[in-house]
Amino acid sequence: MSARRLTAAALAAGLLLAGCGGGEDEPPGATLPPVMAEPTPSATAADVPPEAQEATPEGIAEFARFYVSERYQAYLTLEPERIRRLSTPDCEACNNFAGSVEAIAQAQGTIADSYTVEVVDVVTPGVDAAGDTATATVILRTGEFVVTAPDGGELAREPARDQLVQDLSLVRADGRWLVTGIRNA
Repeated sequence: MSARRLTAAALAAGLLLAGCGGGEDEPPGATLPPVMAEPTPSATAADVPPEAQEATPEGIAEFARFYVSERYQAYLTLEPERIRRLSTPDCEACNNFAGSVEAIAQAQGTIADSYTVEVVDVVTPGVDAAGDTATATVILRTGEFVVTAPDGGELAREPARDQLVQDLSLVRADGRWLVTGIRNA
């Protein structure tokens, strides 16, 4: 198998697995294109907006929006650390997203302009009684995700979605939220 086919296979596997880890009751074979909202510069923990660090339903919703935006930017900038710094090391879906970003970078791929993400809504039932875990349901609209190789060949394609629903499992650590799992609802 050619190096290009191996890279495409690794990228496709990363994309297919990206939404399938880190949560319970996940549907087998669920696929998930990488998704994000508005562009932001690379974030460190200190750069997470203060309102996205609050242990309130509003803070959880703001963190979910921020995480989605950073995940999107990770793909556009080919910086997997944007995902890793906002998730726990054992978040399987987060690791799959970061791995697919790395595969695109290694293949010197580019993301087509058709790839956009709009956060339609975020639903947060609140923080658990201990105040250290929460869930946010994010409803997204995405444009077609296409990765092109330097020679113009297509490495990966995911269709546009009018409504993509994801449940983000969150944990509070050192006064901020981190993603521990992502499940397609």
